[in-house]
Amino acid sequence: MSEKESKSPSGEKMENSSTGRKWPQDYKRSLSPEHFVFPSKGYLYESLTDQEVEYITAWHVPFTGHAKSRLYKREKIWIAFDVNEEEPLKVDALPVEYLKLEARMVPLHERNDPGYRGFYFRLGIKTLNKKFKLLQKDFSKDMLG
Repeated sequence: MSEKESKSPSGEKMENSSTGRKWPQDYKRSLSPEHFVFPSKGYLYESLTDQEVEYITAWHVPFTGHAKSRLYKREKIWIAFDVNEEEPLKVDALPVEYLKLEARMVPLHERNDPGYRGFYFRLGIKTLNKKFKLLQKDFSKDMLG
C-alpha cells in the first residue's frame, strides 16, 4: 500500500490527500450542520424510532455481505471500533443486544455457515444524528455484564 493509501475500519481502500482526506469527503463534511456529533469509539446511541438500517456480514474470506433490516425504537448500538477520521461520514457499530439482533436480522443459513464471522451496522452521520440519541461517550463491552 502506498503512502497515500490506507484502509478504513471496515477494510475499504481510501486514497488520502496531504491533509488525510479526499476533497469530496471534505465537501460532504462541509454540508453537515455544525451541531452534528461525529462519533468515536465508545459512543452509545439509542434508536429514536423504528427504522431500516444497513448491516454488513463479515466472513472468513475476503468479502462481505450486506442487507437491510429493522432496528426498533429504543434499541441501542455502540461504536465498538476505532474511528480513523476526526469527522467520519459513515461509522460501523454493533448492537448492544448483539445475539438477539443477530438472530432476528441475519438469516440462519448465514449464521450457520462455517465462514461467517459476525455482523455490524454501517451508518451515515446524518442518520446517526437525526434518528439516534447519544446516551454516553465511554461505553465498552465490559459494561454489558
